[in-house]
Amino acid sequence: MAERARVDQYAALVQALESVGLKAVGSHQEEDFLAHMADTLRRQVGCDVVIVRLLERYIQTRVVATVDAVDILAPDELMEPFSEDDQQSWLSLKDGTFCTDIRNSPHIKPAFRRHALRLGIQSGFTAPLIRDHEICGQIVFGWKYVPELDTATRTWLRKLSDYACLMTTVFYLRKAAECDALTGLLNRSGLCRRWEVCQRAPQGVLLYADVDGLQSLTHQRGRLAADDLLRQTAQALRRACDSRAILSRYGRDEFVVVVPGMERRDANRLHMAIMREFRALAARSHGLSLGLTIGMAAWPEDGMGFNNLIERADRRMYEKKWRRIASYLTRRADRTGWLPEGLVRSWLAESPDGVIVTDPDQKVIYINPAYRRMTGYALEEWLGKRPSLVASGKTPAEVYEEMWYHLQLEGAWVGRVINRRRSGEEWTSYLSITRLVDDKGTVVGYMGIAREITG
Repeated sequence: MAERARVDQYAALVQALESVGLKAVGSHQEEDFLAHMADTLRRQVGCDVVIVRLLERYIQTRVVATVDAVDILAPDELMEPFSEDDQQSWLSLKDGTFCTDIRNSPHIKPAFRRHALRLGIQSGFTAPLIRDHEICGQIVFGWKYVPELDTATRTWLRKLSDYACLMTTVFYLRKAAECDALTGLLNRSGLCRRWEVCQRAPQGVLLYADVDGLQSLTHQRGRLAADDLLRQTAQALRRACDSRAILSRYGRDEFVVVVPGMERRDANRLHMAIMREFRALAARSHGLSLGLTIGMAAWPEDGMGFNNLIERADRRMYEKKWRRIASYLTRRADRTGWLPEGLVRSWLAESPDGVIVTDPDQKVIYINPAYRRMTGYALEEWLGKRPSLVASGKTPAEVYEEMWYHLQLEGAWVGRVINRRRSGEEWTSYLSITRLVDDKGTVVGYMGIAREITG
């Protein structure tokens, strides 16, 4: 009977560990995997609580599994500094550390001690999670009494922790597919996954940031220099944002920041902090015209759907770009050499010629009614696209090479291109493009005036 009981016990343990492995390769959400792992460990050990703590700049308590429930904590809810000395101290342990009195243990930091005491924990065994000879977290097995832990039991607890570390590594390796290899931020897929958790917050903000001047940098200094700028932009975002923020690279030169729980007034301060960091970065980029434009949306004011918030923030970002360029095209009427704003707006609206305005990276931020009629595309369909949206493929490549050469060298180009309307009909355009430069000599965009010369 004893042999059969031992076999059943081993089978139950194998089944439990297998379930953790299945979660590691199948869970979409970090919280689901960590919660299942913590609860499984608590049930197998028979302790009163299992606490999973992960190290990412700070040691963060993420999951607390008790007999009654499994609680998920936000990354910044219970976090404490973890120094290099802490690293070395935990790496030197044979199996872990057993605290018989939580109140007086020198291995426990104050905030975590208070949390453990609120749970009614009297003693605990803490095992480090080690990956590639570095601490990546801790697992705490806690009791409301002081159990007897012999060497074999301590070794068993450490082995369970090692398995948990292995499964956590498997989970995050799989999740790495949701990270951007260049910047280390989440990619679009990873951000969508995180949104499933973010949307549970009753309020929050989403910032959509676009780097201006990346294409010009690529032409002048090459793709590696552009990649380096994107990495530095990601670092600037990390410096400006706190631990609540979820950062992602959403496109080639676009970044999205989501902060659940943040109010709009705090979002304005975050916006200014990001801009300060980027201006400092741009100031070190000698001779380059770099900028950052940010659009913002907030929930629930702008709705709750992720796509809706992205669309709102993206639209507001392009509206900012257009207002910036419009301010360089117009000045107060009493200022010599500048056209009144009303005159420019009237010309744009009533001109029979199509007008298209882009940012420095040639992403469309405005087209006038005439160009909408010429192309068959509405303004909403043009925003963020490039003028090549209507390219027919029949304009010789040499024409575009000449166009870019003259725009860079002289700031203007005139020529003919063959376009295709939305309907599929081809038309020839006599096109004049001018580079737009502000008072400081910074390129803020390009304006094209198109006249149809074929019926």
